[in-house]
Amino acid sequence: MALNKDGFFTEILLKSEEVDIGGGKTAIVSELGAVDYMNIWTDESVRTDGVIDMEKFSPKLVAFCVVGDDGERLFTSEEDIRKVGRFPHKVLDKLVHAAMKLNGIESEEVKNSEASQTEDSVTGSPSN
Repeated sequence: MALNKDGFFTEILLKSEEVDIGGGKTAIVSELGAVDYMNIWTDESVRTDGVIDMEKFSPKLVAFCVVGDDGERLFTSEEDIRKVGRFPHKVLDKLVHAAMKLNGIESEEVKNSEASQTEDSVTGSPSN
């Protein structure tokens, strides 16, 4: 059955998962909404010479994807993103891995972002 307008707003929800970050602590990592997904791929601040720079991309991806119990982003400011970049690498790696998995981002897409940017200049998203 085709969804009506209300169905889109109540049944099409972002996926999320609870991630063990060690020490008995967990974090909720959420799928990105369409606008945030496009924003992160077109954000020049996560690129160096037109290529995705994982040192810049990882904290921003985590900041966009880690949410509270209410589904709202926990890290919203540029200062928050800088602080996320200072998380212990094991914690950041777990969160990045979960965020990439939930959002269907493959490591190769990040590595090939320069080619993808050229091929898909209209959307700025990786080619699939």
